[in-house]
Amino acid sequence: MFSKGALKTSYIAIAVIVIIVIAAIAIYFTTMPTPTPTTPKLTTPTSPIPTTPTPTLTIVKKTWRIGTLDPGTTGYKVTAFVVDVLSKEMPHIDFSVMPYHSAAAYTKAFALGELDWIYGTDYNIAQLYKRIGPFKGFEPKKLPVQVLITFDCEKFILTTPEKAKHIKSWRDLDGKNVFLLPAGYITHDTLKFIFSLLNIKVNHVEVDFKMVADALQAGTIDATAGYVMAKVAPPPWLQQAEMAIDLVPVNPSEDEIKAIEKAGFKIVEVNVTAAFSKIRGKLLSIPHFIGYQCGTDISEDDVYKVIKTIEANIKALAKLDSSFSVAAEDFVGLQVTAVKTFLAYHPVPIHPGLAKYLKEKGVWDPAWDRLVAK
Repeated sequence: MFSKGALKTSYIAIAVIVIIVIAAIAIYFTTMPTPTPTTPKLTTPTSPIPTTPTPTLTIVKKTWRIGTLDPGTTGYKVTAFVVDVLSKEMPHIDFSVMPYHSAAAYTKAFALGELDWIYGTDYNIAQLYKRIGPFKGFEPKKLPVQVLITFDCEKFILTTPEKAKHIKSWRDLDGKNVFLLPAGYITHDTLKFIFSLLNIKVNHVEVDFKMVADALQAGTIDATAGYVMAKVAPPPWLQQAEMAIDLVPVNPSEDEIKAIEKAGFKIVEVNVTAAFSKIRGKLLSIPHFIGYQCGTDISEDDVYKVIKTIEANIKALAKLDSSFSVAAEDFVGLQVTAVKTFLAYHPVPIHPGLAKYLKEKGVWDPAWDRLVAK
C-alpha cells in the first residue's frame, strides 16, 4: 500500500502531465496555419450558349399580270422577250404573261382589274375611253394610260396592175369592195377610222388570208389592205399573196395626205425592197403604235424603270425580232410620235413615269401638262 505522502506525489505527477498535454494541444491549434479559401473553378461549357435567332425579313414581291395575244402570235412572242429583259433588271417583280384571243378581250380584263399591264394599241385604248366598238356599253373599273411604245405597224392599200388603171388614190376606193383586214383587228378599225376622216366609204369584204390573191384575181375584191411591222416585216399571208400575183401600191393623194396629217397622224414610206420580193414603187402607209400600258396603280418609279430598262436593251431586242427595229433606230422619237397619235384618236392621259422620262430627254411638250395622269 502507498503511504499518504506517496499517493499525494502521484496525484501531483498526473496533474502535471494533464496540464502539459492540454498546453501542447493549445499550442498546436494556435500555430496551425489558417487555410486560404479557394474559389471554385468554373468550367466553360463545350456547347454554345443558346441565343434567340434573328428573324428573317421576307420580301413580298409584286406580281404583274400582262395581257397579250395567244401563243403563236407576234404579240405573245415579243411580250415574252420584253418580260425576259424586265425580269432580269426588276427582280422584285414576278411577271406573268396572260394570253387572250383578242385585244378587246384582254383590254376588258384589264379594265375589270384582272390584269396589271396590256399589250396595248393606240386606237384600241381610244375605243375604250370613248366606249365605242367592242366597248360599247362596257363600264370599266380602271383605265389604261400612255406608258411605253415598242412597235409600229404600217397599214397600206394594194391592188392588181389592171385595177390600178382606175384606182389611183384612196378617194378612188369609194364604193369599191376592199378587204380591210379582218373585222375586229386594230388594223381594220384604224383604217376605217382614217377613211371616215376622208369621207371615203368602202365596202369591206371579209376574206380568208389564204384566199386574198384568189379574191383579187376573181374580182371579188378590188383592193386589199396590208401591213408590215417596223416598215420591213410583212405577215406570212401577204408574202404568199405577192408571190402568187402581181401587186402594186395605192397611195393617198397629196390632198389626202394633208388631211391625214392635219388630223394628227403621220404618213410613212414602207421599205418595199427590204419588205417584199416583188412589190416595187412608193408605198405610203399610216402607222399605229403598239406597246405596254398600265394604270396609275403602278408607281411612277416602276414605270420609269420599265421605260429605261427597255431603252437600254432595245438594240438587243431588235436582234431577236425585227419588230423592234424602229424603236432601236429612234427610241425617244417613237415615244413622241406615239403620244401625238394617241392624242389624235383621244386625249388618253400620260403616266407620270412616261412624263418624267420625256422631260428628262428634253422632248416634253408643255401642252401635255394637263394630260399627266394623277
